[in-house]
Amino acid sequence: MRTLTLILFASLVWMGCDSGSSGEDALPSRFRVALSIDGLQPMSNAFQYQLWARTESGFVGSDQFNVGSDGRFINPQGQVISNTLSMTSNVADASVLFLVINGKGDSPVVPSSKRVLAGALTAGAATLQLSHEEGLGVDFSAASGQFVVATPTDADGSNERSGVWFGTRSGGAGGFAPSLELPELPNGWRYEGFVELSDGTTLPTGTFSRGDRVDDAALFFGGDSPVVPGEDFLVNAPDGVTFPVDLAGATVFITAELTDDDDVSAPSSVRVLSGTVPAGADLAAPFSLQPPSPLLSATATLN
Repeated sequence: MRTLTLILFASLVWMGCDSGSSGEDALPSRFRVALSIDGLQPMSNAFQYQLWARTESGFVGSDQFNVGSDGRFINPQGQVISNTLSMTSNVADASVLFLVINGKGDSPVVPSSKRVLAGALTAGAATLQLSHEEGLGVDFSAASGQFVVATPTDADGSNERSGVWFGTRSGGAGGFAPSLELPELPNGWRYEGFVELSDGTTLPTGTFSRGDRVDDAALFFGGDSPVVPGEDFLVNAPDGVTFPVDLAGATVFITAELTDDDDVSAPSSVRVLSGTVPAGADLAAPFSLQPPSPLLSATATLN
């Protein structure tokens, strides 16, 4: 009886000490992953991010999360959380970690097909990249292109700084040749052009799948367009913007976007080409587009 009493007392003391630790701090490192990532953009309309691990016994997911405008992780209720994510079970034997987007119809119980970054887990750490086969699976390092600042959809020569077209001038006045060298995207993804004005306002130029075709929408012009993606900013100006605009000092870039997008007017995290319009530049010459350095990536560490 004395021995039983001592064992029972020791068990109660251990349980009392353990009850003081709860939540994330109580989890062993094999159940937690610290995710470090720059450039992740906030999702809207209930879209969320989620980290997954491929283990010997199957897929293991984290809690869903988003990012705020300051880049900090937030939970689905909008509360700031740590970038150390709790996994639903042991991931110490995981071979690959990958980041997905959960959108309409996706469940946090199984991995979404909307995969973005992935990397092999070695010695408790992984570098997640777009090019990994379990991520987006596309290598953008050789992507390139050019764009022209012009407004070919109208006959007003006074607003030529208010349009951008992803091509080069060819075949005389009004002619454009395709210039984009972009890899094919997997099903469920497409490209989209954007212009960020000098005051920080971002305007879309339209979505597209090929650089030698018009894009999917004439958002801000009404005339005939060149047979390349692009946009004239002449009509239907968004609130707070006055057309025509002067693109001097603007950043022009192309992203990879989900076809089932959370917000068609906002750029995704996957920026693949970028260039600038220097102030006072000669509009007769095209401007170059190059992959950003670095492309979107992340590091993940068992923590």
